[in-house]
Formats: sequence, C-alpha cells, structure tokens
Amino acid sequence: IKYNLKILKTRQFSRAKGYLFWPVKSKKTILKRKGIVIYAKKGDKVSASFWGKVVYEGKLRGFGDVVILYHGKGYYTLYAYLSKANVKIGQM
Repeated sequence: IKYNLKILKTRQFSRAKGYLFWPVKSKKTILKRKGIVIYAKKGDKVSASFWGKVVYEGKLRGFGDVVILYHGKGYYTLYAYLSKANVKIGQM
C-alpha cells in the first residue's frame, strides 16, 4: 500500500511497472514489441492507465480517433480506435 501511495504522490511512470490501472473491462490482449494491444467492446469506457497530460486528441491515420497521454520523462500511452473522447489537449 505504501508503494502504491508513493507512486500516486510522485507520479513517476517509470516506477509504476506492475501497478498501472487496467483501462477497460476486457482482459483480451496481444503483446507487441513496444507495448500491448488491449481489446474492448464498442461503447466500453476507457480510462487512463496512469496519471498524465493529454497531448493529442483527434484522428491519426491507421489508428482512428486517438488520445495520447504524456506521463513525463519520455513515457506516453496511446488510446486508439475510440468511438469518442471526452478530453481536451492540456487536460490532466
């Protein structure tokens, strides 16, 4: 518990390995070279896996509607193929 609280306080993505929030209900995944692909059903709510700042929201060729979060120190997460996004650039 202390470790989880420390991660939330410091917000250091690099220290969160094994403690990231699962962003959707689905557990179906595919491992990729630099990450994972998580499948969700249409209409499922998608949440951020870790604290971050929205740096992109819009269309990205090959990925449909996308939200990109910046977690600091070169770490990003990309949420793609979204039906809609309720975030704005700069939002935490």
